[in-house]
Amino acid sequence: MGINATPDKIRSELQRLAREIFASAVLFDAPVVKILYKNVAPENLRDGAFLEVLKTIMFKRRVPREIIDSLFESGHAAPETGTFLGRWG
Repeated sequence: MGINATPDKIRSELQRLAREIFASAVLFDAPVVKILYKNVAPENLRDGAFLEVLKTIMFKRRVPREIIDSLFESGHAAPETGTFLGRWG
Protein backbone atom coordinates (compact mmCIF):
# COMPACT_ATOMS: atom_id res chain seq x y z
CA MET A 1 0.00 0.00 0.00
CA GLY A 2 3.01 2.25 -0.04
CA ILE A 3 2.87 2.97 3.70
CA ASN A 4 6.04 2.67 5.73
CA ALA A 5 5.31 -0.05 8.34
CA THR A 6 6.73 1.37 11.53
CA PRO A 7 6.12 -0.33 14.90
CA ASP A 8 3.78 2.52 15.92
CA LYS A 9 1.73 2.28 12.72
CA ILE A 10 1.48 -1.52 13.01
CA ARG A 11 0.44 -1.25 16.69
CA SER A 12 -2.15 1.39 15.85
CA GLU A 13 -3.59 -0.66 12.98
CA LEU A 14 -3.72 -3.84 15.09
CA GLN A 15 -5.52 -1.96 17.89
CA ARG A 16 -8.05 -0.57 15.38
CA LEU A 17 -8.66 -4.06 13.95
CA ALA A 18 -8.98 -5.54 17.44
CA ARG A 19 -11.59 -2.93 18.44
CA GLU A 20 -13.53 -3.59 15.23
CA ILE A 21 -13.45 -7.37 15.67
CA PHE A 22 -14.36 -7.19 19.36
CA ALA A 23 -17.26 -4.81 18.70
CA SER A 24 -18.73 -7.18 16.14
CA ALA A 25 -17.99 -10.38 18.09
CA VAL A 26 -19.60 -9.51 21.41
CA LEU A 27 -23.35 -9.68 20.97
CA PHE A 28 -25.83 -10.31 23.73
CA ASP A 29 -28.61 -12.38 22.23
CA ALA A 30 -31.52 -13.80 24.17
CA PRO A 31 -30.48 -16.94 26.07
CA VAL A 32 -31.48 -20.37 24.86
CA VAL A 33 -32.88 -22.34 27.77
CA LYS A 34 -32.95 -26.11 27.86
CA ILE A 35 -34.14 -28.39 30.63
CA LEU A 36 -31.43 -30.88 31.55
CA TYR A 37 -32.46 -33.40 34.14
CA LYS A 38 -29.62 -34.42 36.40
CA ASN A 39 -31.24 -37.67 37.45
CA VAL A 40 -33.28 -40.26 35.63
CA ALA A 41 -36.99 -39.64 36.01
CA PRO A 42 -39.46 -42.55 36.30
CA GLU A 43 -40.84 -41.61 32.88
CA ASN A 44 -37.41 -42.27 31.34
CA LEU A 45 -37.40 -45.82 32.63
CA ARG A 46 -40.50 -46.63 30.58
CA ASP A 47 -38.89 -45.31 27.40
CA GLY A 48 -37.00 -48.14 25.69
CA ALA A 49 -35.28 -45.74 23.26
CA PHE A 50 -33.94 -43.69 26.19
CA LEU A 51 -32.58 -46.81 27.87
CA GLU A 52 -30.83 -47.97 24.70
CA VAL A 53 -29.16 -44.56 24.25
CA LEU A 54 -28.11 -44.62 27.89
CA LYS A 55 -26.59 -48.11 27.55
CA THR A 56 -24.73 -47.08 24.39
CA ILE A 57 -23.23 -44.07 26.14
CA MET A 58 -22.19 -46.21 29.09
CA PHE A 59 -20.48 -48.73 26.77
CA LYS A 60 -18.63 -45.89 25.00
CA ARG A 61 -17.50 -44.53 28.39
CA ARG A 62 -16.17 -48.00 29.23
CA VAL A 63 -18.45 -48.62 32.18
CA PRO A 64 -17.88 -52.27 33.17
CA ARG A 65 -20.50 -54.63 31.73
CA GLU A 66 -21.36 -55.98 35.19
CA ILE A 67 -22.32 -52.50 36.39
CA ILE A 68 -24.41 -51.82 33.29
CA ASP A 69 -26.19 -55.15 33.67
CA SER A 70 -26.90 -54.50 37.35
CA LEU A 71 -28.32 -51.03 36.58
CA PHE A 72 -30.65 -52.31 33.89
CA GLU A 73 -31.88 -55.48 35.56
CA SER A 74 -35.55 -55.57 36.42
CA GLY A 75 -37.72 -57.50 38.79
CA HIS A 76 -40.07 -57.05 41.70
CA ALA A 77 -39.40 -54.65 44.55
CA ALA A 78 -38.94 -57.62 46.88
CA PRO A 79 -37.53 -60.30 44.56
CA GLU A 80 -37.45 -63.96 45.26
CA THR A 81 -34.09 -65.48 46.07
CA GLY A 82 -31.93 -65.65 42.94
CA THR A 83 -34.15 -63.43 40.79
CA PHE A 84 -31.43 -61.09 39.49
CA LEU A 85 -28.60 -62.34 37.29
CA GLY A 86 -28.56 -65.74 38.92
CA ARG A 87 -27.51 -64.33 42.29
CA TRP A 88 -28.55 -66.13 45.41
CA GLY A 89 -29.80 -64.28 48.47
